[in-house]
Amino acid sequence: IYSNAEQLLLEGADIIISYINPHAAEAISTLFESSGKTLLVLDSGYHLPVYESVLPNTYFISLQGNLCSRAIVNKAFSDGNKNFAVACSFFDAGYRSPYIYSAASEEKGGAVTFNHVTPLRKVDFTLDPLVNYLNENKDTAIFASFCGDMTEDYLNESAKLESLSKNNTYGSCFTAEESWLDKITYPGYNWYSAVPWSKNIDTPANNEFKNIMGSIRPEKVNIFSLLGWE
Repeated sequence: IYSNAEQLLLEGADIIISYINPHAAEAISTLFESSGKTLLVLDSGYHLPVYESVLPNTYFISLQGNLCSRAIVNKAFSDGNKNFAVACSFFDAGYRSPYIYSAASEEKGGAVTFNHVTPLRKVDFTLDPLVNYLNENKDTAIFASFCGDMTEDYLNESAKLESLSKNNTYGSCFTAEESWLDKITYPGYNWYSAVPWSKNIDTPANNEFKNIMGSIRPEKVNIFSLLGWE
């Protein structure tokens, strides 16, 4: 990333737009500070920055993944929950939403008392360890962090399991990504999430995005296209 950004600046670029995380942005920020050029970072919001000051010559547009995880923890506590189990895909476990679930719960006097990470291979997918824990610990709510087809795996399997469907479930914002939810059969129980955007927002700016993107590729009217559009 560093060498590519450096080459683009040497070739005369004034602005470089990158879909990178805050760690990578920090690593290349000196290039933009010394050159006086601008770095525009498109960011899923699933990583936490490790720096405290503002990066020079750098601007972020974020999908606010961690902020939404913190918001749904607030909702979980307002519903009277204090003890939680985390259900997370192998993929999502590499991001920061499980950490946010745990840290925000501890700040409020609660705790994540169990973690279940589903296997990488879809053929090995199971929720059995989570089910066994919930059967023995009745007063436990669920924090879920899955995205894309892994959300489908989780919801389809949880629909078969009473021990999951009868417990309160709170999902990450990408667990509730609309275009994937449209493809997934309703699991038979309600769950909660906080999201940074919805296609149902009726504002001039959002309608312009939906109309133009929809005329090109209707299936791409989603939060990820919105990030590039902004």
